[in-house]
Amino acid sequence: MVRPFSIKRIILSLISIIQYNLIQMKISFTYVLCLFFILSIQFSDAQKLSRQEMITDIDYYFDILRNKHPNLYKKYTPMQFDSLQQRLTKQVVDSMDCKDFNRLLLRINGLTDGHTLILTNKIWGRTHEKDSLPYFLIKDSSLFLQNNLILSINKKDVRDVVQEISNMLSWEYSSLLKEEYINSNLPFFCSSFYDIHPPYLICLKNLETGVVKMDTVETKKILYTADYKQTFNFEFFEKDSIAIFHYNSCDIGTDLKLFERALSAAFEIMDKEHVKYLFIDITKNGGGNSEYNKLIFKYLNVAKVKDGVSYHVNKSMAKSNAENMMKGWKEQISKEFFLKRWLLNYKVRRFKGAMLNYVETGVLKDKVVYPKNKKGFKGKVFLLQSRKTYSAAIDFAADFRRMKVGIVVGEKAGAPIDFCGNCENYILPNSGISVVCAMSEYKYDSPVTGMDENGILVPDIPYEVFNRKLSLEDYWEIIELNNCSR
Repeated sequence: MVRPFSIKRIILSLISIIQYNLIQMKISFTYVLCLFFILSIQFSDAQKLSRQEMITDIDYYFDILRNKHPNLYKKYTPMQFDSLQQRLTKQVVDSMDCKDFNRLLLRINGLTDGHTLILTNKIWGRTHEKDSLPYFLIKDSSLFLQNNLILSINKKDVRDVVQEISNMLSWEYSSLLKEEYINSNLPFFCSSFYDIHPPYLICLKNLETGVVKMDTVETKKILYTADYKQTFNFEFFEKDSIAIFHYNSCDIGTDLKLFERALSAAFEIMDKEHVKYLFIDITKNGGGNSEYNKLIFKYLNVAKVKDGVSYHVNKSMAKSNAENMMKGWKEQISKEFFLKRWLLNYKVRRFKGAMLNYVETGVLKDKVVYPKNKKGFKGKVFLLQSRKTYSAAIDFAADFRRMKVGIVVGEKAGAPIDFCGNCENYILPNSGISVVCAMSEYKYDSPVTGMDENGILVPDIPYEVFNRKLSLEDYWEIIELNNCSR
């Protein structure tokens, strides 16, 4: 890509200045390379894309969706995807900034599941900071604050901003999660595309009196980072016989050994101190790897689960996946002793029919059995979930109810129990826009009880948990609500 002459001159001038400073200050050459790399990234985000480059990127992404996604047409038909692709192709002009092209592609996210999406790395980069607005309730693209309808912000109607953000969110998200995403993205879209900058002057209409007034709002800097400091931690209220397990992420990774030791030590303390109430808090947990959930259930009393499951991949990938599975099994079998080797060979032979069907359809069916455990935590267990409970954390909540561990408290989770996951990252070749695509779908045959019409887990006890740090009084109130509901 050839950049405008003015940018070249700026870079050359900066290099000349740096070279002069190097001679004067003896700064290392590594520093020069790092600074030049940062400058190059900054300028690349402002690059112009030709129409053909953008069409190539659009086709590239839709090819990924059609050839990699396990269940692309779960909500929308092939015709609707084809239609959107054609509309996007018609909307790209002879030349566009990468930032504007990235914004255009965000519309695709409305048709895909929550784990398949266009990212915003060419609009705001990896990290971005802005002044926050108050948290608004949202209905039909209108904003509400307490008992007031927001008519404008800085004398501009923001319904179009809300509608644009809403259109770029997956159909799979719960209404509560959509509201949270709209609120978190609102200041970024306002400043980047609608010329609405702080200080914010809001025009409000009281819904009861009809009085219209102008008011300023206090702002603070917000940065897109995780809203927790630790992946997991425990709190104990010994006098009240209450323990809190903050399970903030299923992305344990290199902390696995620490996680296992922490679980063992914490449940040992609970057993020794005869703790009566355990609260597992996944209100901030946006997912990770569901395998880590199993480590927690080992310490809880669970009912036996026996069910059929199905594993879906894109049909075009099934053959290579099956070959890799067989290769892995053979390698594992070769390392085992005679009896274990015989048992594994028997399982492989029994599974060959299912494998043939998997290659033909992309669907692998199996049976799972989770044994009953009555040697776990002896007290009452409550699970706290919120709209930000997502992905592998939803798996945890679903298994919590499926295994009849305890009481689910809070609000509806962020998405349905059945979802596509196991994501892979890609980069569009010309624009460098990052995209994510789900690669598999894992489903139980039997539904979990207590779901709404969209397959989203509903709490046994509704309780306000979103954006709140619960106090000891809250935990006691939840215990009392549970006692009264019996």
